Amino acid sequence: MLPESEKCMREILRVSKRINSKKFTTLQEGMRLIRTETLLLKKFSLYAGEELHGRHPRYFDRHF
Repeated sequence: MLPESEKCMREILRVSKRINSKKFTTLQEGMRLIRTETLLLKKFSLYAGEELHGRHPRYFDRHF
């Protein structure tokens, strides 16, 4: 895993933990956390896609 994707994943976990434990005081702050989490998830999906794109096709063949 690339350092950028690992850093992004850690940030996602941090924001998700704040959302799930309801560590916000206003509805607006909660919505801001949700937007932040969504942006981080999109960013992480790009990192994951870049990492998977460079893998050899044999990792994606279905042999069952």
